[in-house]
Amino acid sequence: MQKEGFTDAIIDRFFKPFLGGIFFDKELNVTSRLFEFVMRMLASGENSLPPNGIGAISEQMAAALPADSIKTGQLTLVLCLVVRQNTCAVQDES
Repeated sequence: MQKEGFTDAIIDRFFKPFLGGIFFDKELNVTSRLFEFVMRMLASGENSLPPNGIGAISEQMAAALPADSIKTGQLTLVLCLVVRQNTCAVQDES
């Protein structure tokens, strides 16, 4: 990105957090082909965020689940994960 004329500040404050979230890689260690594809899709597609931010998506998904369906604050060994017709079942050690 520096070769394209972007400053360290814009790379660190915008591109790394934004694209790092897309690529799940904060250092942006992705191929140029993948980078160009994502940039092309962002430039030509219809992109949007919920009015309350990206976190609203996970809140909406969680609101549709039964209250005891998500466990946090503990480690769980997942023995089997089955995905079928838009549902997911987890078999753990309990």
